[in-house]
Amino acid sequence: MKRLYIFVTVFVNSNSLLQASAISIGSDEYFDDLLKQALDVTSVDEYTTIKIDFQTGKSDRWHSVIDGIEESLEICLQLNATHVRFICSSNSENEYREIDLSNQESALDRLMKENQQVKLPIVKNTNNRKDLLFNDFIEMLQKRNLGWVNNNHLTIGKDFAERVTSLIWYIDPHLQKFKQRSIELPLILKDLPQYKAKSQYNTYYETGHHKKTDISRDQLEKYCKALELSLKQLWVSQPQWENIIKNMFDLVLMVKQYASYLQDAAQRMRIIHNSNFPVRNGHDDITVEDFEATLCYPSNYEPLASLLRNSEYYQWFNIDELLPTKAQNRYIYFQNIATDSCFTLYRYYHGNYLGTLNFVWKLPSIDSCFQDKKKEAKNISELYVKIPVYSTRQMRKNVIQKVLYNFLFFYFSCNSKLCLYI
Repeated sequence: MKRLYIFVTVFVNSNSLLQASAISIGSDEYFDDLLKQALDVTSVDEYTTIKIDFQTGKSDRWHSVIDGIEESLEICLQLNATHVRFICSSNSENEYREIDLSNQESALDRLMKENQQVKLPIVKNTNNRKDLLFNDFIEMLQKRNLGWVNNNHLTIGKDFAERVTSLIWYIDPHLQKFKQRSIELPLILKDLPQYKAKSQYNTYYETGHHKKTDISRDQLEKYCKALELSLKQLWVSQPQWENIIKNMFDLVLMVKQYASYLQDAAQRMRIIHNSNFPVRNGHDDITVEDFEATLCYPSNYEPLASLLRNSEYYQWFNIDELLPTKAQNRYIYFQNIATDSCFTLYRYYHGNYLGTLNFVWKLPSIDSCFQDKKKEAKNISELYVKIPVYSTRQMRKNVIQKVLYNFLFFYFSCNSKLCLYI
């Protein structure tokens, strides 16, 4: 004999005596036995009519049992019934009405109690890592026993979670840029699982084969405005939300700070591009340093030492070809530079990706009394002339206009002479 586990609902004279209660019973018994067990009575003869319906697990539709209480419960087992409903009629209507009023909760009370339950937006199927971020944020709210009542989790709650997720997803690949400006994520967001694991959510930005658009001030402001719409609603003033809302305001603030930096950087570039003078020059963006001779120096400086040893005093050389290829090794090279000759190191900083130009010349002594300042000044002036100058957009525009005007003047002036000859 197999056991049958099923939900049972009983109505008597339109009053609910039993509402979806789980009952276990043998499948070889009858609906008559199921009703007796549900009502905890020995007989159901007092009911004049008994109508029986059931639901299967795959449908909400009610199916009638033709043979009524005389039907075997084997039918429930075979048809995968999950819920059985008895609708009974009795002459003792007042008795059941009193029982219903005293023991059963009204539908309105039940509805109000349901609306007062704190709920969160439904988690998503994790089809991508953005869904993972959304679910992790919902889980973080759940651990703090937060949520919305009156089914607001389906509207304003979901909007809030979506806006937070969209903003974090957008800035996630660029968080290192934020750190370079000393702008950090709020502490509560650092507790998200991927950030605690020193990882990130939007890995597709780096690994995907698509055009990678850089972070935009307009997009940052767009996401901030969307999140601020949620932060202006009444529910944010509830005390249980205080910590989360404070961190959300911090998130908006950090994003606005970086957006402001992007705006200032763009404004500086406009000024540079519209300038008639190069940004860097050979007077302000150089360093000149003298080094004393030493007999003990690392072997990787031997090419430089040999170059200086076989040169004349104040004969300058560009040593970029002698430097290590990697930027880190090049930095260490200049930190420990040494040779068996006194020399001057002249460095001009192009800035950005253009790098640095490096020149040296041998000195008779590190003591300024034995140095020829005229020759040193001559070297600096010569190098200043040889340093390439990269024009701004405005400078190129000026040159193009000048060439165009000269060409047009020459063209028309020559044509006018030709016309005279004709």
